Amino acid sequence: MKSFEDLEKAFEKGLDAWQNRIFIQEAKKIGLNAAGQVKALTPVDTGTLRRRWTVRADPGSGAVIIWIVNNTHYGPAVNYGHRIVRGKRTVGKKKGVYMLENGLYQYKRNLLQSDIHAMLNELRRCF
Repeated sequence: MKSFEDLEKAFEKGLDAWQNRIFIQEAKKIGLNAAGQVKALTPVDTGTLRRRWTVRADPGSGAVIIWIVNNTHYGPAVNYGHRIVRGKRTVGKKKGVYMLENGLYQYKRNLLQSDIHAMLNELRRCF
């Protein structure tokens, strides 16, 4: 039979795991909302670049890291711009769209505060 101290530690550990699960779940919602802003600014030619945005929330050391990732090989060239090469000569430069930076800026400006309040309300509701 366990002592009361052991039961208390187990309860606290379970409560912390439960809070972390809720926190990661809400962080992923924040990431999905931010990715939605980025997707809206992503230019469409075939649609592959826009479809390939993914979101992941990973617990770090004392924080949750939200990853917004696009695995297309040409994504950085569209975002930051690139040289236009004909043969071996550079004939111009294509300006970047900066969809990631601009999308995150719009998200921070318009939606971040309401998403944080929703996260806090969810954590409060669970107590």
